Amino acid sequence: GGGRVCQGGEGGWGRRLWKGRTHSLQEEPPCPMACPSALLILLALAGALGQPDLCEYETNRIKDLLQASCAGKGLTTVPSELDHQTGILLLGSNRLARVSTASFRPLRNLTDLDLSRNGLGELEAASPVPSLQELDLSLNALKSLPSLLAFPNLVRLALGHNALSRLPEGGFHALGQLVDLELQGNQLQRLPEGAFAGLAALKDLDLSDNRLVALPPELLAGLTALNTLRLERNRLRSLPEGFFPEGQLFAYVYLIGNPWLCDCALEYLSNWINENSFSVYTRVQGPEKEITENEPENVTCHNPPEKLGHPIMDAPIDFHLECRSGGLRGDGEEIVVPQTDPGQTISDVLSTLFSPTTITVPTATEVQTAPAPSPPELPPAPTTATPPALSPTTATPSPSPTTLDSLAATVPTATEVQTAPAPSPPELPP
Repeated sequence: GGGRVCQGGEGGWGRRLWKGRTHSLQEEPPCPMACPSALLILLALAGALGQPDLCEYETNRIKDLLQASCAGKGLTTVPSELDHQTGILLLGSNRLARVSTASFRPLRNLTDLDLSRNGLGELEAASPVPSLQELDLSLNALKSLPSLLAFPNLVRLALGHNALSRLPEGGFHALGQLVDLELQGNQLQRLPEGAFAGLAALKDLDLSDNRLVALPPELLAGLTALNTLRLERNRLRSLPEGFFPEGQLFAYVYLIGNPWLCDCALEYLSNWINENSFSVYTRVQGPEKEITENEPENVTCHNPPEKLGHPIMDAPIDFHLECRSGGLRGDGEEIVVPQTDPGQTISDVLSTLFSPTTITVPTATEVQTAPAPSPPELPPAPTTATPPALSPTTATPSPSPTTLDSLAATVPTATEVQTAPAPSPPELPP
């Protein structure tokens, strides 16, 4: 009676099962050996109740909730006879390959659920668990994002180290209260622009240790509360212009371990690091805890080879010089060579490049068809008459009348003017 289980032999101990707890009683006199059938019945009943003593109960002093620890028990199903007052349920390191939320329907106070390290491949949202605030699904075998509609009040969701290769557009939209989202250690290569739509309360986003090769420019749009972004150890070569929302300050941004390509396409990130160097951190796992340091200079170039290890924040001006546009103007403004079409002339291209100055260059056809310019008119060359020799006793004879024909004959042609020698000075009388 009273839940006592008889054990044969001298000095036997009685044990009582009560709401999943195991209590040791004071030493009782041994049961008579005449009750083996009753013993077998009670043992069978204990097995039928799902072996509730597999879970150890205690009060969590931090959260002041009843905590049930069923971790590492080799469970293949969720125990059915859990204390209904359980607020924290630890089911990690078991063999729960498939779990339905219906298993947690009786637990009205459940706020924290740990299902990590189970080889879990499917989470079925059969019924809502509105009280749940923290859900740990890390270190499992999930290949796609499970339905999260059953957890409208989640604050923390851990999906790290699964086998997720893609995220659906708006897959987290139902989690308007989510603050911490962990997606590290998956197989993500690209993300849709609206992957995190609806997460207005999100503060910490971990995308480290994935295979991301590029990120959409509007990925962080609407994440107005975000202050921690972890992008370490991906395959990123650059970030798109305007990736970080204008005017939004970040407390921690982690960027190391990516193969950054230091050409003109990285100018945006280089400028952002310089303007926000107080936000760029590195982290390493120490012997006891993670060590975080403000080290923006450790975000370095991976390519081209001659820039390997060069700090991105130095923003060398030759980032620009390697652009396909062709370099810089003298004032530092980048020259952009426009695309031309067959109808454009050299004048059109030059006008575009050096605007507002307009340079007009004739086309080849205009040069070929333009009339040759007329030679400039030359003024008549002055004539110098040689005075006759004078003598003191001889009068100067009157000149003969001048006619138009004779005057025309005295005017040299343009060719004669160009080739004629300079006239000699007049001969003076003695």
